[in-house]
Amino acid sequence: MLKHMLLFFIPISVGLMNYFDVLYQQMGLFLACTLGANILVAILLSYLFRMLNSGEKE
Repeated sequence: MLKHMLLFFIPISVGLMNYFDVLYQQMGLFLACTLGANILVAILLSYLFRMLNSGEKE
């Protein structure tokens, strides 16, 4: 399956090349959303870990 993985990404990369100008115009929005989502996940996981880890200190 890994040997043929490249075949799955060829249509995606061709589609991205067709809309590169639109993606370039919206690059700031994409980067802001990606950065915001990563920060949100890191914060939520830290709270979850702290909450689950607090029960072990008894």
